[in-house]
Amino acid sequence: MSDTISATSDLSSRAPGSEEMPHSNERDCETTHAAKSLHLSLEDLAPTSFCSTDLGSGTLIRRLDAMSGPLAARSAENVVGTACAFSAPFRHTEALRELGLKSGEAATYILVGRNGSETLAYVGETVDVMKRLSSHRRDKDKAFAEMVFVVTSRSGLNSKDLARHRQAKYAALIAASGRAKLVGAPPEAAELPPVFAAIADPLVDLERQLLWDLGCPLLEPSLRHPALGIVDAEAGGADVLSPDQAKRPMMEMTYAGLFGRGLECDNLFIVLPGSEVRVLGENGNEESSVRTRRAILEKRGVLTPIPGVEDRQRLNSAVAFWSKSIAARVLAGSHVPSNVWRPIHPWRSLEVIE
Repeated sequence: MSDTISATSDLSSRAPGSEEMPHSNERDCETTHAAKSLHLSLEDLAPTSFCSTDLGSGTLIRRLDAMSGPLAARSAENVVGTACAFSAPFRHTEALRELGLKSGEAATYILVGRNGSETLAYVGETVDVMKRLSSHRRDKDKAFAEMVFVVTSRSGLNSKDLARHRQAKYAALIAASGRAKLVGAPPEAAELPPVFAAIADPLVDLERQLLWDLGCPLLEPSLRHPALGIVDAEAGGADVLSPDQAKRPMMEMTYAGLFGRGLECDNLFIVLPGSEVRVLGENGNEESSVRTRRAILEKRGVLTPIPGVEDRQRLNSAVAFWSKSIAARVLAGSHVPSNVWRPIHPWRSLEVIE
């Protein structure tokens, strides 16, 4: 990372609610390791990306289309293929079948949506996900749902009891995190055989990072990726945030009609691909720091012309800035305050139109 900005292509392992962004090149695939980015060109993995916080815990994310939107249907699995998770808009759950979710698999699922400004979540379990979701779509009590997340195991340990155990644990974690209000009665955990119980929790903890990487942070008490270690919110510490601090929604830019989307991640502000950048004038009246940072963007090839538009360009990659204020000035090409960034509800960053 330079002392001003850095370009990245995949944010799915960096922030709660952050989304895996579609690549500008259908054959791009990125592996994220700690603070470095290794870009690979893989011929057969167009709709696939790989994200990881270390080389021992990676997530393979698949989409039906390499140009899918940030909340389109996706699947995620660990590198050995034993744990699988899926996400899709609630009104288009048939896409889950196309991603490989099978009827007859014991699974746990989370319905997420909102009521006004309040995020709601319902945690369920079933041995036939497609049939159960179809039933929920006819249930007025589930009308709040906008996204569904499904988790299952492809190991020999998968069973209805494991799904029930996962359901109870997910509900307890969501309640503890304060990120959403649970809908329905608290589920009861299954009574597992002693040997099975000893390995069930580590297995479920391993699956948690798949939900995070698909953009569901509701189970986590902090802005720390689950693969880096599960943190007890009651234990305190520098990495743990209160529920109010941890709720960092997607933000939109409200200045001069520019389209801009961004989110806070640790001590950085990430501006997402597709955001617009106003073309600088020829008189050189802009701040020297703005021109310097624009020159870096040009050099790195992350600015793309917009056909038929002369006064704006578009980012083709995510870009990290040290603050919202710097990001606003670079996009606007003038001195603007940081409050031009306004929150968007996290489950409204993609509208589904039937």
